[in-house]
Amino acid sequence: MPEMSAVIGANYGDEGKGLVTDYLSGGGTLVVRFNGGAQAGHTVVAPDGCRHVFHHFGAGTLRGAATFLSRYFILNPILFGRERRELEGKGVRPRVMLDGCSPITTPYDMMLNRAAERARGSGRHGSCGLGIDETLQRHARRVFRLCLNDVLPSGGGWTRRCEEALREALRRIRSDYVPRREATLGICGAVERQCDSEEAIIGHYISDVAEMVGGCDVGCFEETLAVRRWSGVIFEGAQGLRLDMESPDFPHVTHSKTGLANVMALMRSAALREPL
Repeated sequence: MPEMSAVIGANYGDEGKGLVTDYLSGGGTLVVRFNGGAQAGHTVVAPDGCRHVFHHFGAGTLRGAATFLSRYFILNPILFGRERRELEGKGVRPRVMLDGCSPITTPYDMMLNRAAERARGSGRHGSCGLGIDETLQRHARRVFRLCLNDVLPSGGGWTRRCEEALREALRRIRSDYVPRREATLGICGAVERQCDSEEAIIGHYISDVAEMVGGCDVGCFEETLAVRRWSGVIFEGAQGLRLDMESPDFPHVTHSKTGLANVMALMRSAALREPL
């Protein structure tokens, strides 16, 4: 049984979660992202001066730790590829595993997010514009949800059929979901004004998803734990407890469970004991 830890902030964020995760990590460690998405920004500076702000990847990556992006983490293939190339440019080759049930952000979620924020004028929420909440809003409409398992065949591996399934899902989101969501937000036509070429947007996005899947293993948490004998498992949180979606300040907080709720659910699914 690997030693397990959960790194959680007690405030609104910026408590040093990335630094603690880096400190606890080693080459045999698995870092599990259990909430949030690419809006996290965990800065780590290695002893050799290598500096990186982690968004998708676990903050133990510079020490050789592997990353598991759980079903409670929101994948953004566009930003994932950029960050992986940035790490590789620093001589770091991250090992990442993805849960096939993770929600995936599309370009349309990001466009809706940014248009809605602009329309709020002086009443802006301060959104990072990465489509986090818009992804969850769409995901709640089950007919429009998009996860890796929705386009990947059993056993994984990117194929022409995967590309066709993703293209069809994107077109359905664009034609059926986006106009409804725009009407709800009062920003009708906002996405169309941001699209120079629908086919180019879809084509680039499909390439981003294919690149992400091609460089990662896809499976559930239980399977990931069975891959090897991990020396430790670190559940790395994003945002602090004061931003939890179940706090009294909701909806003026993040749409995420920032405490132990998701950690406990993952451990129950793998029949593990509580974290230390």
